Amino acid sequence: MRSTFKVLFYTKNQSVKNGKAPVMGRITISGTQAGFSCKKEVSLTLWDVKANRAKGKSEEARTLNQELNTV
Repeated sequence: MRSTFKVLFYTKNQSVKNGKAPVMGRITISGTQAGFSCKKEVSLTLWDVKANRAKGKSEEARTLNQELNTV
C-alpha cells in the first residue's frame, strides 16, 4: 500500500494583530490530517498564498522560510 505525505503552511487571517497573522501548518499522511501552530507570525504583505511561504529577500522573510523548512 502506498502512502502520501504532504506539509502545507498557511496564515490564519481571522487572528490578525498589528498587520501580522499567525502561521499555521497542516500535515497530511494518507488522507489523515493534523493541524498545528508554528508559533510564528508574518506580515500579510510578505505572505505568498500560492507558494505557502514568505516572499521577498528581506531578513524577516528569509528567517521565517528557514524556520518553516526545519518543521
